[in-house]
Amino acid sequence: MVSYREACRADIPDLQRIRGLVRENVLETRLTVDDYVDAITASGRGWVAEKNGELIGFSIARSDNYIWALFVEPEFEGQGVGRRLLKTATDWLFASGAVTICLTTEPGTRAEKLYKEQGWRVGDRLPNGDVRYRLNKAR
Repeated sequence: MVSYREACRADIPDLQRIRGLVRENVLETRLTVDDYVDAITASGRGWVAEKNGELIGFSIARSDNYIWALFVEPEFEGQGVGRRLLKTATDWLFASGAVTICLTTEPGTRAEKLYKEQGWRVGDRLPNGDVRYRLNKAR
């Protein structure tokens, strides 16, 4: 059984580990511990998914109405973990007053398919080739 909770500083090594396991949306540079601390304490909030006491996924939403991270260990992809983490992050942003939420991802990825299935709308293409997506609050 998978459980979900808010992320804390002690989770950061696992967040970095999970981020490093992904097969798509690979970062060119490594995020620092300070990047994660800021993301889950000062500029936003994060949530983790756990199974048998081990972190298997996480999401981070920034208070500027941006989904900063959504990653699941490859062996747990396709089991609803990412969908639940994304909903938790978007619910928090909408409850905090957001009307529109954005995120970016590489085109042609499994993540892009998930976002489209969840009602996200394609926006502009960024100079690095990523695509910006938007989700509007339901009326």
